[in-house]
Amino acid sequence: LDIVDLLPKVEAPCLVIHCKGDRVNPIEQGRLLASGLRNSRFRTYDSPNHVPSESDPALPLILRDIRQFLSEIA
Repeated sequence: LDIVDLLPKVEAPCLVIHCKGDRVNPIEQGRLLASGLRNSRFRTYDSPNHVPSESDPALPLILRDIRQFLSEIA
């Protein structure tokens, strides 16, 4: 699914998170997504997972950053 042409139409603030070792979507795809969004932040985490589990050491960092992002845009 290619949505790159739709990205400039997104006006909402976006937090794009990506695990560095994600084997489902390479980190370049996360960077591409973030670069196409006007009001985005791109954060990376040291994890091999596409979707971090509760036991993933990166999960507390991801949750912290999500909470911070949401508090800033509220």
